[in-house]
Amino acid sequence: MYRCLVCGEIFPMNIKICPTCGVAEENFEVIEVPDIVDSKNDFKALIIGGGIAGVTTAIELRRRNSNAKITIISEENSLPYNRTLLTKEFNINLNDIDLKSKAFYEENNIELVLGTKVTKINREEKSVDTNKDESISYDYLVLANGSSSIILDYGDFKKENVFGLRSKEDAFKLKEALGSRKNNITIVGGGALGLELAQELALNNKVSIIEKAPYLMFNNFEKKDSLNLKELLNDNGVAVYENTSIIKYNENSVILEDETLIDTDILIYSIGVRSNVALAKEAGLSTNRGVLVDDYLKTNDSSIYACGDVVEFSGRVVALWSNSLDMATCVAKNISGEEERFNRNAYPLVFKLFGNSYYKIGELTDDAVIEAKANSQIKYYFKDEELVGALAINSEAKQGEIYRDVLNHTLKMEY
Repeated sequence: MYRCLVCGEIFPMNIKICPTCGVAEENFEVIEVPDIVDSKNDFKALIIGGGIAGVTTAIELRRRNSNAKITIISEENSLPYNRTLLTKEFNINLNDIDLKSKAFYEENNIELVLGTKVTKINREEKSVDTNKDESISYDYLVLANGSSSIILDYGDFKKENVFGLRSKEDAFKLKEALGSRKNNITIVGGGALGLELAQELALNNKVSIIEKAPYLMFNNFEKKDSLNLKELLNDNGVAVYENTSIIKYNENSVILEDETLIDTDILIYSIGVRSNVALAKEAGLSTNRGVLVDDYLKTNDSSIYACGDVVEFSGRVVALWSNSLDMATCVAKNISGEEERFNRNAYPLVFKLFGNSYYKIGELTDDAVIEAKANSQIKYYFKDEELVGALAINSEAKQGEIYRDVLNHTLKMEY
């Protein structure tokens, strides 16, 4: 089997392009998938959430337990889908981004309960209540109910034209609001998701990005690389306002700290996410910024596990696809009796913008070695002469190699 070193997806070796993130074969590593003994355990596993964490948990549980009753409950009406494509490929047919077909779930005896919200967890009875006046029992409950976009107070701006982008429903509503006209769109937040969305929307609209930090990608790029990124955006018609915030919202415009007025028909927030902890908190589970778990991803209730964006592990909430995959697999193993501790890997940040690819992993430091060519660049960052991070621009063929080098601290400063 292949494992993609960019997103963590595992798939057969006859596939040459990662089905999740689209990188090529040079970014794969060959892994051995050990034979799994079917425990034939007869238990009920109930998974709340139909994102990649919930679906992967279900798949990995089924691989290990042919007799288990596995159910996924999702608030959304559609089949589980690849959420990362909402910003990467906003202009495509959003009906073509399902993680698996309906037939897949039927063939693997995974029950999907769609359009249904869990309203209460009854820990003593080991059951959940839903908004459809149903009670569903479980032996093991998995919280994989993700996160929600952070939306700030938008004052007098039109509520119907304020968006986050975390679901198909959000995307469909945004498409409807955009219509066929050219809009003035303001995106609050200049991280990777905001930049990807700006690229998609700039095809037919006037787009402005407002970034509170001193410059774009502040925690991931050096200033020089960020300036090049800003220039690329400007060259493609995207205005960028850095080191500032909105101080006033009018009905059809926003005003920045320096009193710059930006005409705005559509306002989109891309400033991060907040873990959906309310359900867990109301059930008496330990929460902070996320649902708190131990090394085995178990909550303070021995029958309840959690994985994905909803989890706070070792003081951090990591809302990344690869993290969700790894957590979900770990949860499935532990429910199946394999007793595996979760070890968080170094997860790369990967995105493309107007024909350029960006790959960042690990730390930025003051000690850097640059490998530059005409249209590409790799910066290797060192600490105490040991490789701890890298930023690669237009170097997709080397991303897998960079991942291994950073993870194994292969290169030394004399490089």
